[in-house]
Amino acid sequence: MASNPQSHPADRLAAIEAMLRRATKQRPRDAMAHFQLGMVQHQQGRLVDAERCYRTALRLSPENADALNNLSLVLEQRGELSEAETLLRRALARQPQNGLMLCNLARLLLGQNRLDEAALLFGRAADLPAVAAAAQYGLATIRQRQGKGTEAEALYRAALACDPRFVDALNDLGILLRQTGRHGEAEESFRRAIKLRPDFARAHLNLGVLLLENERIDDAATAFEQAHRLQPDADTYYYLGAIARERYQVEAAEAAFDRAIALDPRHAAALNMRGILHQDSGRLHDAEELFRRAVAAEPAYIEARINLGNALSRQRRVADAVALADETLALAPASADAINNRGTFCEGDADFDQALAYYERALAIDPLHADANFNRGRLLLHLDRWEEGWEGYEWRLKNKRQKRVFFRALMWDGSPLDGKTLLLHAEQGLGDTIQFCRYAPLMAERSGTVVLAVQPPLRRILSDLPGIASCHDVGGAVPPFDFLLPLASLPRLFRTTRATIPATQGYLRAPEEAVARWHDRIGPAGGDLRVGIAWGGNPEQSNDRNRSASLAAFRPLIDVPGVRFYNLQVGPRVAEIVEQGLADRIVDLSPHLTDFTETAAAMTVLDLMITVETSVSHMAGALGRPSWVALTVLPDWRYHRSGADNPWYTSQRLFRQPKRGDWASVMAEIETALRLAAARQKID
Repeated sequence: MASNPQSHPADRLAAIEAMLRRATKQRPRDAMAHFQLGMVQHQQGRLVDAERCYRTALRLSPENADALNNLSLVLEQRGELSEAETLLRRALARQPQNGLMLCNLARLLLGQNRLDEAALLFGRAADLPAVAAAAQYGLATIRQRQGKGTEAEALYRAALACDPRFVDALNDLGILLRQTGRHGEAEESFRRAIKLRPDFARAHLNLGVLLLENERIDDAATAFEQAHRLQPDADTYYYLGAIARERYQVEAAEAAFDRAIALDPRHAAALNMRGILHQDSGRLHDAEELFRRAVAAEPAYIEARINLGNALSRQRRVADAVALADETLALAPASADAINNRGTFCEGDADFDQALAYYERALAIDPLHADANFNRGRLLLHLDRWEEGWEGYEWRLKNKRQKRVFFRALMWDGSPLDGKTLLLHAEQGLGDTIQFCRYAPLMAERSGTVVLAVQPPLRRILSDLPGIASCHDVGGAVPPFDFLLPLASLPRLFRTTRATIPATQGYLRAPEEAVARWHDRIGPAGGDLRVGIAWGGNPEQSNDRNRSASLAAFRPLIDVPGVRFYNLQVGPRVAEIVEQGLADRIVDLSPHLTDFTETAAAMTVLDLMITVETSVSHMAGALGRPSWVALTVLPDWRYHRSGADNPWYTSQRLFRQPKRGDWASVMAEIETALRLAAARQKID
């Protein structure tokens, strides 16, 4: 009976090899001696030597089924699949009921995706007790590939009934259970495999994947580290990178993904994730290259295709991005990810009806698709369908890319607080926090203690919101709390509609002492309008290339007589003042704008703010100060589709692009309004 080579201690193999070498010298025509020497060399991984011995054995005994079988294994390892198959079929012609050879041939065919042929062979072997477990395992693998999960599970369990210590079956059963959402059973299966074979690297890795999906980050890290110690390959480096990214350790994540790619230049997942890190840091060309490599390595990799499209779109190559989205949808017409992705481009083109149709089509396939639910909800808010929109907007918290460190606490459902402590925390941008903090005083009226956790630049000014017990930095220490809620979830709980938005005339106030300082710094009007300007938002925001302008776009305003301009912009864009030769025309306040308390105090003194959609526009509205906001053709949902008013801030006037990228028309309209205001010394 054939026997696949088994491992033995190295010193024992060396002694056996020496003995067999003597035998082949003494009996050079002894086919069995040559065959056995080949087995020893095969076990040592010396494939060339093993092949030589197996071929010698076959010259001496051409129909030696064992030698045919083992030589086929060597050739399979070398990728010479056609000859390996021929040899196995010759062996089976001699021993048609040899279960090991049936399984070997079936496995060879399975590796070539010849599923039906492999299934027939495994089926024949399943009736042979000696290999029943292996055959049922092979059949289970085939059924899993064919998407027949119930049948695959039954076969894995049948294999384990034959051999309860069959660790490969336990591992693959765990994968199947994880994919079907039975995470507790999957974890048990992986841990059983590890208990039986502690050095089983793949089981440690798969356990880590399961734990990572369930946000048990530290446990997942332990599993991945153990897998890496046992088998430091591209996969383990990839998952170590994933853990580092979850922990916001960007440099460690980059190093791990780079190492994975160095070991396997076609590791699609590592290429994709490395591209995401480049995209997050604004290196869009580098991101594009890596996404293209990921797609080349795995053409059906939908996530990498979607990421590539996003990188193209952010480089303003929208036509290329749409073409790729269409290609992806044609490749995977039943993919909720691909359908949802196509909807985002319709929305970006202001084709709202078609976008909504795509989102709803994606949800018909996968009702729990987080991105499609969120995109639909956000779009409905844009369309003034508030009640449905807020429900969909909550799905942002289930997005797989959403960092949910705070959300592991008990989320508040709107029930009476009864003296409990509620932590309201920021989870989006500065503007979102400013917009939604208006609800915090309303929460304080519900017989509980309300604590805020917000971005550091906002902490000082939000500390004075009425009814707030204390205000802290996001990510820093907070007092003990009973419930938690993201600030952006409050409009849903209050069932907010356009008619019921609270505090639209302003709800924040700069401290009097800060305002006094800014009165001294800015000085009296002297007959001129004092106008603060900001032309760009956070460069890392995904839509910043569309929503932000440039100081050059604001240039026509600078020549309006009777107006004195003050810079409210901070960060690298401040350099545009000097680059545009406007240092003597714009008073740069940025060195003094150390947080939003200072910005708010400056705005309180100024007569008017002119800004693009950014945190500056939100702060002006929250203060109830007059502000004009220059909007892209498709602004964020909170600015709605049309009109000059903003329901969230009654002191705000909106100016809209007539077409994508047309800041000139917007500024011409603002210039006309500004000339009129300067002449009248009054802001309408």
